[in-house]
Amino acid sequence: VDLYRMNSGKGVIMDSGTTDTYLHESIAAPFEKVWKRVTGGRTYSNAPVKMEEKDLLLLPTVLIQLAAYDEVGSPLQGDLEKFPGLAGKDVDPTSPMDVLLAVP
Repeated sequence: VDLYRMNSGKGVIMDSGTTDTYLHESIAAPFEKVWKRVTGGRTYSNAPVKMEEKDLLLLPTVLIQLAAYDEVGSPLQGDLEKFPGLAGKDVDPTSPMDVLLAVP
């Protein structure tokens, strides 16, 4: 995924006041391909879908990296491993304090 393209225009929208999350159109085709494979050809929509656990486990895990505010030094710098959910130096050495979300 082209990060510049994904973060330009409308980008990705995450609203903590709702349950809605909109991912960028650049990942629509790969997501739709996996969705159709798992759901037996059903087109993705916002309508509820009943799935067995085995099918749910086939869905792709989407990782969302939230950029940390790095204008101020952090007291966590030396202890990043103690805080689950951070990117850490192994995943992203340039932004180890970013938060990683795994969906679903």
